[in-house]
Amino acid sequence: FSQYGYERWKLMGTAMLMLKQTRETQFGVGVVGLVNTFSKIPVFPMLTYRHMFSPQWTLNLVVPKFQLEYTLTKSDTFSFGASIDTDHYYIRPESEGLPSHVRYTRSNINVGPGYEHKFPSHFTLTAEAGAQFVMTNRVYKKGSNHVLATMHEKTAPYCRVTLQKGF
Repeated sequence: FSQYGYERWKLMGTAMLMLKQTRETQFGVGVVGLVNTFSKIPVFPMLTYRHMFSPQWTLNLVVPKFQLEYTLTKSDTFSFGASIDTDHYYIRPESEGLPSHVRYTRSNINVGPGYEHKFPSHFTLTAEAGAQFVMTNRVYKKGSNHVLATMHEKTAPYCRVTLQKGF
């Protein structure tokens, strides 16, 4: 939820082709599709690289996310990393001089620790927290790339919790 009057709900689907897969190293390419989104490009390419240095330490890159992971148990993993996040929304601003509907775009970098727990039912719970650095925060005229307003935000704390179903 935001002070600018929007909520964020996102549904994503991915498809991946693994080009190299050994016990220590995995490399693959794929696509990510966004469902029910206002992004002008609802499908974009994905690259993944994972390297296990030891049974406990793993480097995990799923562009645009980077993590160094420490496996505590078979079900529990701690991590530290960074990710780039971009979202687009159509909103109804309450500011004078702006149209009744505009497209709001925000891009930020999130940096901090995380925790992941895998349940026996193939669900995975992930919790992340840390600092959020806002790169762009703009309002565009609906249907164009004409910038109507730019907002400035300071670095702030963030928290993200996700529940995923695996197969």
